[in-house]
Amino acid sequence: MIDSNHPGNGSISNAVPLCLPNNYTWDSVTKKIDVDKTKLRKTLTVCTEGVKLLQSLKDQLVVVLCIAGPARSGKSFLASLLQEDINFDVGHGAGSHTAGIWIGVGATPIRIGNDEARVVILDAEGLGGVNIDGSNTDAKWDHKIFSLCVLLSSYIIYNSKGPPNYDELDKLGFIAEFSSSILHERQVDVKEQQPPSEGFGQFGPDFLWLFRDVLFKPDLNGKPCTWTKFVYNTLLVHKPNDPERNNIRKSICSTFKTIQATDLPPPTLDSNAVKNLLAEENKHKINPLFFSTIAKVVKKIWSSVQIKNIKGSKLTGQQLIGILHHVVNSVNSECDKLDVTSMWNGIVNTQMQRNIQIALDLYKKEMEKTELPEEEETYLKLHKSTKDSSKFHFEKVTIRFDKKIRLNHLHVLCEKIEIEFNNSLKTNEQASLVFNNTLITDLENEYFNNLPAKPSCMELKTADEKVNACYNKGAKGPKAGQVKSEKQLQRDQKIGRMRTESLIYAEQQSCELFEKSLKEALQGEPLSQSELNAQKKTCIDGCFNNFRKASCNDMDCTPC
Repeated sequence: MIDSNHPGNGSISNAVPLCLPNNYTWDSVTKKIDVDKTKLRKTLTVCTEGVKLLQSLKDQLVVVLCIAGPARSGKSFLASLLQEDINFDVGHGAGSHTAGIWIGVGATPIRIGNDEARVVILDAEGLGGVNIDGSNTDAKWDHKIFSLCVLLSSYIIYNSKGPPNYDELDKLGFIAEFSSSILHERQVDVKEQQPPSEGFGQFGPDFLWLFRDVLFKPDLNGKPCTWTKFVYNTLLVHKPNDPERNNIRKSICSTFKTIQATDLPPPTLDSNAVKNLLAEENKHKINPLFFSTIAKVVKKIWSSVQIKNIKGSKLTGQQLIGILHHVVNSVNSECDKLDVTSMWNGIVNTQMQRNIQIALDLYKKEMEKTELPEEEETYLKLHKSTKDSSKFHFEKVTIRFDKKIRLNHLHVLCEKIEIEFNNSLKTNEQASLVFNNTLITDLENEYFNNLPAKPSCMELKTADEKVNACYNKGAKGPKAGQVKSEKQLQRDQKIGRMRTESLIYAEQQSCELFEKSLKEALQGEPLSQSELNAQKKTCIDGCFNNFRKASCNDMDCTPC
């Protein structure tokens, strides 16, 4: 009955309300609706259960098919055939059975080009129908429902009863109201069909006009043609002296990316059988062409569907929620203009900011794995590689967005990363100052605190060399040289003071030794002048050798 490549499979789930009239209350436990007939049916209410269904899709791309059209045109039946694992309730009363917009999500992803996407089916309330709840309806109700259909969908199937005619065209007058409510980026005054790039069509869905219960085939001037060609050349062609319909024609052509048309024969002439076309007992009453034709229509639809796209960016279930709330708020507030560009820019900006933050957090997390301080060159290489990884992640998760939008936000990400890196450079420098100051202080304590009270020049020189040698091995980060220079200057001053004190002490000892040696030499027999000079020289040499040994023990020591 249905094409074998149809994506639906698995267990059947019932559709749930996405938006309901303000006088409706949905009980998610009993799966029933209560209606307050005393309230004017004027605004739409977003339903939690429908939103949860979209939230479950998270960042998965979506194909959104919407079934719209007049009441009692078989929309819910067709919706159930499009996705076999979703059941849309079908009513058979005189009024509109579906209230608001109902949603179902296919269990299995489908492939569209190189992408995987989930199928979302929307079943819209009958346009122009009589409410079975008996409540009064706002005059712009059809416009509000249709606005949601267009802005949420990537493909709209418009059901209409009978062959195409001017009455059917007139029924689409709400499209003109929708088109006039859209705030375009640029206004174009055209009399002929308006190409999508000039109107809302650059955002809008594809459109299939499905004529139900049609018994004849189309022709133009006696020559057979397709329903699409027939619609373009009869209903949608601009005609002089028909301004009201020309406005509808222009609006239809500027609202949708593509417009196609096809037909379905009547399923049966039996009024009872039509209530359950799939029942076994009704098989013999069904028109043989009905199910074979509807299978072709379903196949045509699945071959044409695209991922929901706005301004070159593919939409996810989460983003669809943003559009839903924005449009519902706009139509409820009786906004004269729906600014789709601002709406989309806001949704994109929110998503991009989220992706920027995620990518920035990945960068920060990776950089924080490095133990500071780190050498500046090594740290710079790490920054470049981590930045590239962060950019790659951002580009991967935003690939579905328009290239220009991605590049603009990628530039913002790179700026934030550079700010973060500059801050981390300061942190690295501070860590380097703390680490190296601690290191060199510990080394100075180790090698200078163990020196004698009056160290020699050699001992001071050796301690200084050991401090520098150990520091050169252990110093880290960009401030290693600065710390060494500053500490060396302080240490040189300290060494100078200690050396001076040692030299003075050695000099005092040597002078005392000279006096003692000379005194001892003069206590014996009187000496001749030459003997006295020789003894004096001996004392002086002894005194000097003692001074050199006490002060430095280095023959090349300049102070000595």
